[in-house]
Amino acid sequence: MSNKLILFTFFFLLKISVSYSQDAFFTQFFNKESFYNPAMTGINNSTSYRISHKSQWNGQGHIAYKSLLMSMEDAMPCSNLDWGVYALGDREGSSTFSTYKIGAKMAYSLTNLIPYFNKKRNLFSQHNIRMGMDWSIGQHRIDYSRLVFSDQIDQKYGVVLPTSFTPPDGTKSALFFTPGFGLVWQAQWNKGKRKSVVTKLGSSVSNSFAFGGESVGQSSSILGVPNIYKQIRYTFFLELDFLPYFKKNLYINTSPLFFYQRQGGIDYWEIGTSVDISSIVQTGIYFHNTGF
Repeated sequence: MSNKLILFTFFFLLKISVSYSQDAFFTQFFNKESFYNPAMTGINNSTSYRISHKSQWNGQGHIAYKSLLMSMEDAMPCSNLDWGVYALGDREGSSTFSTYKIGAKMAYSLTNLIPYFNKKRNLFSQHNIRMGMDWSIGQHRIDYSRLVFSDQIDQKYGVVLPTSFTPPDGTKSALFFTPGFGLVWQAQWNKGKRKSVVTKLGSSVSNSFAFGGESVGQSSSILGVPNIYKQIRYTFFLELDFLPYFKKNLYINTSPLFFYQRQGGIDYWEIGTSVDISSIVQTGIYFHNTGF
């Protein structure tokens, strides 16, 4: 095998060993708020069950990216505490590099903070702070038999040669801990009025640190390379909620939203609005973009 092929094979293995991995990627923040910010857990004051599935870049007989998220959230009655659990599966590429993750989320609300009352205008505003934590563990897995190395490639006939690569005994990483923390400031302006406006401003940090030993380790590397951490994920969002039209039994409610995420040098943003017509029809339009 030529020196060029040896160098290429070594570089490929190095990328498997030390490259940072990213979290599963979903769009539509308004349907998965607590996935990005744990402080949004149970914010709808109800028990909810959600299943989200995404297939991306389908072609040539395989799916490049496939993700599944299942979650349950519950707003505890007569309590400022809300909680939820979730399970995540994510597969990347035909080599079936997979990530599995389970976790629990909890959010606590500090209510009636900084109340404001304007006697002249008879206007009242209410402010709440929500704090959330995400406790989760994950694991990476890979199928080495579906990888193609440079020494298997013949310049004329393609992938026909055996490889000198000897896969390690394990195909799984150690279990790694990827906690997250989020804050949300929620305010209702002109409370009790038809022109009341609700604002939500939030930010979160995920994969902030890891700990453990050999079986529950600091590293997420499948090859056992130490101190290979998940990339820290940062998010920010701003959402408004107001009634531009109200008359008798007919009203129109709009919820403009801006969401931003950064992880591993990749930026993602989403902007749009939903529109509710009374309790009958809900629609919306959203744009999203990923920049490298």
